[in-house]
Parts: sequence; structure tokens; C-alpha cells
Amino acid sequence: MTPRQNRSDQPANPEVEKQVEALLGLKEQIRDVVNYHIWNKDNREDILQEIIAAAITSIRNGNFNPEAGVKFTTYVFKIVRNKITDYIKSQTKIRDNEVPGLDIDLFPDDPDTLSEEDMEELREALSDMLKPLKPKYREILRLRFIEGLSIEAISKILDLPPRRVSERIHYAIQKIRKKK
Repeated sequence: MTPRQNRSDQPANPEVEKQVEALLGLKEQIRDVVNYHIWNKDNREDILQEIIAAAITSIRNGNFNPEAGVKFTTYVFKIVRNKITDYIKSQTKIRDNEVPGLDIDLFPDDPDTLSEEDMEELREALSDMLKPLKPKYREILRLRFIEGLSIEAISKILDLPPRRVSERIHYAIQKIRKKK
């Protein structure tokens, strides 16, 4: 499909095609924004292509309306911001059974797969990570990751709302990451 064709092979709207050409003219500026926010060099080009494709699709679907009072560059960079935000969110999510800095699965399918050395390494690493935290955060992480309790169970034990338990877990993990 060439830039001058749309999906139905009907003649393209000249105004829409001007917008697509303007978008392609912004590619280097978009690349600069992506390079600034995305540190993983392997993903930069993929994200850039995803942004360009999403913007072209959005423009061709008629989502940009110049009469709405929004500048074209503002419209395009809103798409850029949203795609970068989506990428960053997808990269920062961690699995429930993952502890930053450890290559050991805390809840393996077969509990006997952790050797005594792995268990000792795990205990030492967790102890070192938890020491600088306040007791309320140490306790929540201990219950969640060492005891393997659910957020709901921790909520009942500590008499806290589940949302507060989740917030404390997230905060404690962030603190541990900053210490690394």
C-alpha cells in the first residue's frame, strides 16, 4: 500500500495525505523524543515505527480535525506521548512472584526445585533488601513474597484495605529498586 492509497483503493483525500506527509516530516523530531525517553536501544526503532503507524492510521481514520483548534504537531505529539507511556508502563510491571535483583522464582511449580544454596541465597538477599525499609513495609513484603499470601489475606491479617496493602507493596518495591 503506497502512501497515496487507502485500504479500499479509492483515491486518497488530498488533505489527509498532506497531513500524512507532514507527519513524516516530523519523524526526526519524534525519533528524538523516543530516544530521550526510551533507553533500550533495541526497542527504540520498533516504538518509533509503532508511533508512526498509529499516527497514520489515526489521521486516515479522520481523527484529526483541524477545525477543532488543535495544532497538528500537538495532535501528533499526543500520540507520541501516549505510545511512550504505554511502553513504559508495560516495561515496569513485574510479576507477583518476582523480586527485583533476584533470578530465583519465589513460587516455583515444584517447591523442591530450590536447592539449599538457592534458599540460603534467597534468605540473605531478601534480608539485605528488607533491612533499610520501615517495619510496616518489611512485614508486608515478608507476608507477600516469603509467606506467599494473597493481598486479601494480608489485608485481613494487618486490618488494612486491600488497596493500601497493594500501595505499600508497590512503594516498598520502588524503595528497593532505588537502593540498587
